[in-house]
Amino acid sequence: MSQVAIDTSELNRTLKKLGKKVSDFRPVWPVIDRYTSRMYRLQFASEGEHLGTPWARLTEKTLRARVRPGGNRGGVLRDTNRLWASLTKPRAPEGVTVMEKHEYMRGSVVPYARFHQEGTDRMPARPLHPDPLPERIQETFVGLILKHIEA
Repeated sequence: MSQVAIDTSELNRTLKKLGKKVSDFRPVWPVIDRYTSRMYRLQFASEGEHLGTPWARLTEKTLRARVRPGGNRGGVLRDTNRLWASLTKPRAPEGVTVMEKHEYMRGSVVPYARFHQEGTDRMPARPLHPDPLPERIQETFVGLILKHIEA
């Protein structure tokens, strides 16, 4: 009799190791969180250009209103830096970061954030991030996750 035998013990060890890595992504979320902070810093610094959503210029009325104590700290969406800080600073009081086994989320609870994201009848949208994110950003996230799985 002739036969072929396959020893799967090494494969089983590899699959078990892989199973552990894909059952909990919390070790990679801090890396993605740092990248996300940088992404938001670049989005604000470029006034939306970084993620392909250039923000509308401020109106003359808005610019006049900014000439007051505590205002006009920087460009568009940077009047008080409240929204900026919530998205760019780790553990900011109004920032939201969720890092669970199978979920990462970064956002802001600043009440007016959604009005800038979506726009209103009286104000154009100035997206903090497009939905979906640009492919190059998604590919970076996938690459970081794959590094975690392959390590």
